[in-house]
Amino acid sequence: MIAPEIGQSVRTLQAHGHSVREISRLLRLSRNTVLRVLRAAAQPVPAFTARCRSVLCS
Repeated sequence: MIAPEIGQSVRTLQAHGHSVREISRLLRLSRNTVLRVLRAAAQPVPAFTARCRSVLCS
């Protein structure tokens, strides 16, 4: 698991125009880790929705 501070640093550097390779070199992370952080930031976090499977909930 990546610390939230590292994830924020990756996103900030990417927003400033740094390449994935540069970010990985600066933060001493693998390129795959940097890509994983950026992919996770691009996907919206799904909101919790309670599902009621009963007929009575409708």
